Amino acid sequence: MSQNKELPLVVCSVDGALLGQHGRLLACDELTIRLYCAMGGRFSALTYRTPQGLETLFPGKNRIGPSVCCGGSLVYSPASGLVTYAARLEEGAARAAVRDALDQFPEVSAQIIHANGNVYVPRGNPYLHAHLREESIGCIMAELEDISAPWVQVRFHGSTAAVAQLEAYLSERSYVGCALHGIRPGCLVMSREEATPRAAFLRLCALQEVPPEDAMFIASGREDLPVMELAGKSLAVADAPDEVRHRAAKILWPSRDGGVGEYLYSLLK
Repeated sequence: MSQNKELPLVVCSVDGALLGQHGRLLACDELTIRLYCAMGGRFSALTYRTPQGLETLFPGKNRIGPSVCCGGSLVYSPASGLVTYAARLEEGAARAAVRDALDQFPEVSAQIIHANGNVYVPRGNPYLHAHLREESIGCIMAELEDISAPWVQVRFHGSTAAVAQLEAYLSERSYVGCALHGIRPGCLVMSREEATPRAAFLRLCALQEVPPEDAMFIASGREDLPVMELAGKSLAVADAPDEVRHRAAKILWPSRDGGVGEYLYSLLK
């Protein structure tokens, strides 16, 4: 289907706006996204999921456009099955950080995301196992020394207390070019300092030759605020935090009620 220039590029923060507290893609949202794309509209995701995790949400290569994965560390094209951009970690620093973490915190696991989108695990635990099941993805178990570069992200999983202690430990040390941030309790992420949703949104718009001011963005969490500043029109689901809703030009139905799908359908009328 050729592009319909009357329909805007819609970028959606899918982890909250589509999955929400129920943690799954509603049938009404899935069908409407498929219809929007079939009618020539462009729909792209912004997610902390890996490319493999994105594919489990949107199976079928022609369903959605290039999307931001791993919170900004990767731009992935479902149509080609290829990573088109990877914010690569400095190998020596990243490997040293993982080695230090595994040596000092035996109860914490590590999940290494390669620049090609593959997931490697030098050590697992029940917390990581639950995360992989939630995202419906597989992994490759390997010794740390056998996991080749380049990497784009490392995720440490464990109890909330253990991960907080790990964050304090790593923050006291210097790992060049590596930034630490939590995406939820019990999960600490290490990525490049410039691998942000804001930068990835700009890259996504450039890839699709759409000025940011002509794109729509559907927000769901505080991490989306920097992207809302760039998009020509920002929207938010009703269950987003107050500061996100206050910055939005329009409030959609809650994620649990299919707010994204309802709005996309209104664009087709």
